[in-house]
Amino acid sequence: MSRWPKVRVRDIATFLKGKKPAVTYDSPVSGAQPYILIENFNGAYRLFTDDNRCVACCPEDTLIVADGANSGLVSSGHKGFLGSTIGALRPDTNRIHPRFLFFYTHSLFDVLNKHMRGAAVPHLEKDLLLDLEIVLPPLADQEQIVRILDEADQLRRLRAEADYRTADLIPALFHDMFIRGTSSCPHAKLGEEAARVTKGESPGWQGHEYCDSGPVFITSENVLWGKIDITNAKHIPEEFHVKLSRSQLQPRDVLINLVGASIGRCCLVPRGIGPANINQAVACITPGNNLTPEYLCGFLLSQPIQRRLQGGKVEAARANISLSDLRELDVPLPSMALQHQYIFYIEQIRSFEAEQAASRRRLDDLFQSLLHRAFQGEL
Repeated sequence: MSRWPKVRVRDIATFLKGKKPAVTYDSPVSGAQPYILIENFNGAYRLFTDDNRCVACCPEDTLIVADGANSGLVSSGHKGFLGSTIGALRPDTNRIHPRFLFFYTHSLFDVLNKHMRGAAVPHLEKDLLLDLEIVLPPLADQEQIVRILDEADQLRRLRAEADYRTADLIPALFHDMFIRGTSSCPHAKLGEEAARVTKGESPGWQGHEYCDSGPVFITSENVLWGKIDITNAKHIPEEFHVKLSRSQLQPRDVLINLVGASIGRCCLVPRGIGPANINQAVACITPGNNLTPEYLCGFLLSQPIQRRLQGGKVEAARANISLSDLRELDVPLPSMALQHQYIFYIEQIRSFEAEQAASRRRLDDLFQSLLHRAFQGEL
């Protein structure tokens, strides 16, 4: 049992709700402050307002998403005006350390996010938040707990920054090995070098639904930048997979999104995926003898090719790549020895990324354990 008393959140903090300003600016102007929305939680501000009818926040406030699917997400350290979808908890600093309140609210995300109200647009249940009880140590003890949590959180941030830098290694490696030095390589049209360039089909069945198991049906949502995610992929009946023979996938095929906001995202089909198919928003390329799948995927993800595939496509919702666009791409053909050297290097990077992911999970587990202990009065 904690040696410290419990109080309700409403006893040590005031809840504020943002509002929409009458005017916003795309850059800072005299007298204007940042207009803070969820996309600005990283500290990068893109809108500003001088509408003093808006609700101001200060760095000590804990900002919390109050509307939408991310309700309950928190941030702190901001000075400006609260967006219309953002709330804030303003601490009574005579009783609670601002960062102690922040970390406590951060620990409540699952509780708050699972108990939203509203059907069309879910909202934060403000009274639920304000009526929750928090263990309240003396301020001196709060400061000590905050130091521990800040140190653990800093380790997580450093890990994330290192992960971002590692994610840039493969594109940089491809650029150094191939973009700078392929002018003397033979070139060919992708349509000539690929064994297959095709796109998926709509299932087009009536009276049937997707299955809980069976052949995976991959859409553009599953094709990410350099990787595939089939965690929430749909499944289709075996008979429809057989019917859609043109778009059946083979391990090591290269997939690329053809339409919409995700246009150009590209990945490899992993080994062991089992029977799989794609819909009409995704193209499949089976490399020929002069192209390794890794090289082809890196080529399609390289900045020059991405600029070409997306060039002139202003409206993301209407953007599209045709199979003709893909077949007409001029592809450098470096030696297979160089391509295999590239594969060796990226396998080393992937192994390093796996080690980083394991480290990230350990740090996240440590942080969550510290949060739990802190607000159970055990630190």
